[in-house]
This record gives sequence, structure tokens and C-alpha cells, in this order.
Amino acid sequence: MVSRLGNQMKSGMALLWIVLVVAGRDTGAADFTEDFEGLPVGWLGIGFDVIAEAARSGDRCLRVRDESKERYEQAQSLAIPLETGREYLVSVWCRPVQTTSTIRFTAIQTVGTALFEPAGGGILFVQHHFDAQNQEWQRGTAAFHLAQGADGIRLDLEAAAFGKQNTGEAFFDDIEIREVVLPKIPLTDAALEADSDADGIPDGWDSTLDRITLEPGGRR
Repeated sequence: MVSRLGNQMKSGMALLWIVLVVAGRDTGAADFTEDFEGLPVGWLGIGFDVIAEAARSGDRCLRVRDESKERYEQAQSLAIPLETGREYLVSVWCRPVQTTSTIRFTAIQTVGTALFEPAGGGILFVQHHFDAQNQEWQRGTAAFHLAQGADGIRLDLEAAAFGKQNTGEAFFDDIEIREVVLPKIPLTDAALEADSDADGIPDGWDSTLDRITLEPGGRR
């Protein structure tokens, strides 16, 4: 599936800028990990719990259940502090179970405990949609540059039918945020506009980050 970097405006969702990954360099130990082996300290939301079964690793994982068309089931972390101006890769493992709901994670940039709103308005975020028809464990990734003025991110782990009656659940485990170095390739206006198959992904570029190459290296 795809990872997208965007700016969510009050009137809808707009693409802010694009990072194309041709290689990446890991800059050290992970900046954040969560395996849900203990109580989920710092997680809020509705329709989620930690269960002692079905984990990808260890004994526990987090489960988000979609059981209503009137609410939005998600587990939401408190702000995770990161360093302004750095580039990061978020990795989340997920296993959907008997669901046609939208299963995804969203990393939203924050300042303090509030969502980060740049001068242009909206909020900055990256997102990965999991394949809800694939009931095996799958890894989702998304990369971002932490904007000046932001000091961290909030993670949302989501299972929602967006107004449709649906049931199902998804398990999440082994979350990691790691600083990386991502080379950037500028896109022309024509490349941004061309979308012949109308899938929301401009033709001529690939936003999938699952094939990113991480190589050991020192911090910048």
C-alpha cells in the first residue's frame, strides 16, 4: 500500500510535498519503540485494548475494533518528542481480521501536546493504509521531515468504516520510529498533476517506503 505526506486543511486534504526514497541511511538506535508488553501508558481513544494473544512478537499486542458506524475507533498516543529538522521513518506492524474497514496509521506533527499548525494552516501528517483483505502481519512505513516549530508527533492507529455499518478488528505491534537520512528528488508541476489512473498517486513516482534501504551510519 502507499504512504502519503500531506497537509490536512479545514476544507479537505491537500498534498503538501513529496519525498521519493531511493536510499536511506540509518543514523543509530530507534528514537521510539512500543511493543505493548506492558500497560499502554500514554494511549487514549476508543475501541482499543491490549490483549494477551495474537501478538506478532512477545506476548501482547494492541487491538482496535470497529463496531459502529457512528464513531471513529482509534488508539491515539500522547505526543512523542523528536528533534526538529530531522528526518524519521515510522514502522508499524498490523494484522487486519475479518474487516473491510479502513485500517491505517497516521503520524501527525505536534508542538508540545497540541497538533502543529504551520503558518499556511492545516496540520502536517504522514499516513499508511494497510491491506484490509490481507489477514497476515504486514509492515507499514512512512517517512517525514519534522518541520521547524514542531517538536514531535502523535500516532493514531485506526480502524473505521467512515459512516458505514461494519465490524472487524486489527492488531498492531512492534512500532518503531527511527531517524534516517532520505535523499529528496524534486518533482515538476507536470509530474504532480499527471494521474492517469485516478488513484490519487501522481504518475511517474512511487511513494511506497517498504523497500527503503537502511545502512548503519553516525548522526549528522
